[in-house]
Amino acid sequence: MADAAFIPTLAFLGVVDSIMLELAYGNDEKRLNDKLNASWTVFWRGISQL
Repeated sequence: MADAAFIPTLAFLGVVDSIMLELAYGNDEKRLNDKLNASWTVFWRGISQL
């Protein structure tokens, strides 16, 4: 049962990490928005099936 709460937390941190890296090293707002939308879609599909 503990893993069920831990896995979405790690996934969310992965989404946040990728967006923060894009903010730090990227300079393209469209690319940032595209990455955020794609990451969120994959994250949401994953946790919706738990």
